Amino acid sequence: MELSKYLTKSNVLYLLGALFILYLHYNLVSKFQSLPSPIYGGDYYNGLGGVMHIFEGGNPLSSAQMSDEVPWVPWFYHLSVSLFSKLLGLDPMQGLILFSILIAVLVLVVIYLICLRFFGDLTFAPILALFYFASGFPIFKYSPFAAYLLVPAFVLCIYEFIRSPDMKRAILTALLLGLCALSNTQAFFISFLIFGASAIVFLLPLFITDFSALTTITISKEGMDKLKLWAGVFILGFLISLLFWYKPLFVYHGSTPNDIQNITVPDMHVSAYLWGGIIDLISAVLFPLKSGLGPLFSIIYLFGLYHLVSNRNELKEKFVLVLFVLWLLVIIHPAITVPLFNFHLVNFMMSDQIYPIVLMLTFYFGLISIDRKYGQGGNLSIVLLIAILLFSAYYLNSQWTRMQEKDQYLQHAINPLPPPIADLRAYLRSNTDVNDIILTDNEDGFMMNAVAGRKVLSYRRAHASPYIDMHQRMADQAVIVYGNNDLMRSQLLVKYHVKYLLWSNRWIPNEFQFDEQGKVAGFFDPLSVPNTPDYSRYWIANGVKFGNAKSSLDPAPREGAPIYDLLIATPYQMSLEPLSPDLYNHFTLEKTFSYGGTDYFRLYKIKEF
Repeated sequence: MELSKYLTKSNVLYLLGALFILYLHYNLVSKFQSLPSPIYGGDYYNGLGGVMHIFEGGNPLSSAQMSDEVPWVPWFYHLSVSLFSKLLGLDPMQGLILFSILIAVLVLVVIYLICLRFFGDLTFAPILALFYFASGFPIFKYSPFAAYLLVPAFVLCIYEFIRSPDMKRAILTALLLGLCALSNTQAFFISFLIFGASAIVFLLPLFITDFSALTTITISKEGMDKLKLWAGVFILGFLISLLFWYKPLFVYHGSTPNDIQNITVPDMHVSAYLWGGIIDLISAVLFPLKSGLGPLFSIIYLFGLYHLVSNRNELKEKFVLVLFVLWLLVIIHPAITVPLFNFHLVNFMMSDQIYPIVLMLTFYFGLISIDRKYGQGGNLSIVLLIAILLFSAYYLNSQWTRMQEKDQYLQHAINPLPPPIADLRAYLRSNTDVNDIILTDNEDGFMMNAVAGRKVLSYRRAHASPYIDMHQRMADQAVIVYGNNDLMRSQLLVKYHVKYLLWSNRWIPNEFQFDEQGKVAGFFDPLSVPNTPDYSRYWIANGVKFGNAKSSLDPAPREGAPIYDLLIATPYQMSLEPLSPDLYNHFTLEKTFSYGGTDYFRLYKIKEF
């Protein structure tokens, strides 16, 4: 084919816009020597632990944090980063950073295909791309990976399938449906909800032409053929999703002993938080960009909403309206499900998965509407196009500049890991196995798992799988490290296959907060369990000292997070040596990690192994 066929004005403009975006992206992330996130408790480092686990030979279908458990989230992003790092010979941390550029390239391809296949027009594609990248990027986490790449790709595929159903489109739609489900918990629900809503609106009318007489259902041969294709999409997509979702659905039956959908979010049983959250989200639906220069883009978006309603009988507009209504239902669903079923699917996280694609499509319709109303295809149209394009480029650049100036973690990421942590990471990767269990406090366990991919007995609840009984794990860890029953300690060390003990000089401050007089003034991430007679008797019987307190189960709770009645295990002593002395009888010192004359970590190996 002739190259000139592709060198159209629209393609060249889009390429220039894409190169500008990729330049900004590379200019930012190429400076990073570590992740722009807290090492203790940061989401990006939590994701790095999943990448490290797979990169070092761990099973993608098992937990990266704890043995004999399911992964805490769907694993497709972590597997993708691991394979990317292997392929390019990169350290997994650097691989995760640079993978964000590949995501940006793929997103640009998806935007191009949406404009080409959905609208049949690339006139406003550069503007759409610049607008789309103004928030949410760069991507270093599985959730935006799903929201900004896979869900939009799935929406494009299912629209193409609705428009012209055939086997090829059915297989591609099913593949994207399954990959969405393997990328993020909320993306699993959103993608299947999109599929279901699309089937109701676009497939069901083929069989029921008179909804006032539902007993009269006629199925033509064409209708049956389409039904088979739709059923095939669902079955294949669902089967792919079972690579992660089999155990949550068919073993745990949706039961979540680690109730993170409640402990990490505002209490939906409190009307102020329930309705306040819903109102804030609906406000974001109607006016998505409120700060800086964003309101000007919101005007274009509102033109798009008007266009959708005015042309709701057209296929494209009807499809996007289905997505828009679904978005609203996702936002308000806790108002229905919490009173009736005491259950919700975290509406703001669900909203995060669908809003990028709805925002993108509605914004494009707004551009088309403005062009038709004011441009009329003449000189004004060209002036509008150039003005909005330049404004979009300026807006994107200003957003990224502001982000770099205000985000302290972006500034810290230009530095490597602190030397003690870097040394610990290097030693563990060279001298331990990816499936070795290391006994340490919750926060150091988070850090160690993040940078080295090794497993722990107990972990911070907010980043642990909802299908793990974290109460029992914390109760057992307290018996091991703070108790006086050595027989029970030995049995638990064997039960959990503990191979190493990692002492840290942060152990006490990782669990407790102190006032100026050195008295305990609060909690960070201690070993805690619900205040029940069973846990109380268990700790008393095994010599664990504890107190009673009302606190959140999330070390960094959002405003309005639920408060629970808890038993808090207290160390053997409040000092740099908080552990029961008898614990050390089971271990031998292997290595001390010191820096500047201070011991930061001590690694012990168990004697029984």
